[in-house]
Amino acid sequence: ARAIYGQSSLSIYRVGANPSIHIIVDRGHVTLNGVVNNDMDRQIAGMAARSSLAFEVKNELKTDEEIKLEMEKL
Repeated sequence: ARAIYGQSSLSIYRVGANPSIHIIVDRGHVTLNGVVNNDMDRQIAGMAARSSLAFEVKNELKTDEEIKLEMEKL
């Protein structure tokens, strides 16, 4: 969490009781879920998570635009 939320460009996502980036850790495997504003933020979060000592990182973050497109398909 520190690696991700310590990034100045990602600090906006740590605000509130339910941050928009969810970090799930299971025995050294990290999964990132949630919604970010753009693809650059998704990439930065993924790189930050990979800089930790995790065995594996799954970056399942989606952008606002991707969420909107998914909602239109429903």
